[in-house]
Amino acid sequence: MTSVTNETLDHANDSVKLQGIDSSLFAKNGPVLDCHDSSKPPVAVSSRPFMSGDNLLAIARFPKPGISANSDQIKAATLARLLRGVSIGFIPKNWSFSKDPSRPMGVDFSEIRLIEFSLVAIPCNPDCYVLGSVASSQSAPGDASKNVASRREEARVLAAKARSLSESIAGSAPETREERMAFARNLRRNVMDNR
Repeated sequence: MTSVTNETLDHANDSVKLQGIDSSLFAKNGPVLDCHDSSKPPVAVSSRPFMSGDNLLAIARFPKPGISANSDQIKAATLARLLRGVSIGFIPKNWSFSKDPSRPMGVDFSEIRLIEFSLVAIPCNPDCYVLGSVASSQSAPGDASKNVASRREEARVLAAKARSLSESIAGSAPETREERMAFARNLRRNVMDNR
């Protein structure tokens, strides 16, 4: 997982407004490049970027080993934590020079079209870097299916508890406001105790 961008001022005194990022073009093929070099094939492909807190995040997936020597090299460098930076490539749509005197020639990008992001040695935005583990595209589905299976089992257990709880109280529906309030308190207590 990578922090693709956020609104932190970058080393050029520029900023990108997260609400103004159009990722529709990027979502069509999700290229992850080696240092913005679009003359070479991408080293990985990315999920559609998503918001988490004040960051735009994405998940990059590398191909199986042996498909691309450059991908293998970038993946190995990222695993070894030699390559940790992330930088976006975009087309500016709406921007203005900063009016802040401490940011001479700084640009505020209010709307951009994201076209790629790259794994780089020094990111322009100092807060953008690889956050999680690096894996090939083969390992992600296995991990995901294990997670889905455990979540389904957890959901089945919770559903069974809910059915049992609703059956135990179905015949004794409260009639007065005080009874309904007491019922709600007991239900809340039961749910919290069964977590």
